[in-house]
Amino acid sequence: MKREADRRKTFEKWPVTFIDKNHLASAGFFFTKLSDVCCAFCGVQLGDWEKGDNPFKDHQRWSPSCGFIKGLFVGNIPIGSTDQPTTSSEQPTQSYDVYGPHVELRPNSQPERSK
Repeated sequence: MKREADRRKTFEKWPVTFIDKNHLASAGFFFTKLSDVCCAFCGVQLGDWEKGDNPFKDHQRWSPSCGFIKGLFVGNIPIGSTDQPTTSSEQPTQSYDVYGPHVELRPNSQPERSK
């Protein structure tokens, strides 16, 4: 699942119409067929999507130490590459056209906590 193209293929029967499956794949996720998605790099699983959710921001929130989200070399092969693994920060910007910047890294940040 290191190849974005392979992750995209798992979304063939993606049931959530308001979350773009291509954005999920470019955020590192593949579809588990159980209404959840799983990151190919850190294993975090997300589900219960709501309108307005952002796959990149949710990934960062629930797995801030994920190497893919942090832009580290994890072996990701984005769409349109020459099959050479890259860091997520080296991926083509067109993968992020709907949601804007990929992620904003803050060295001392922590996941939000409910009161």
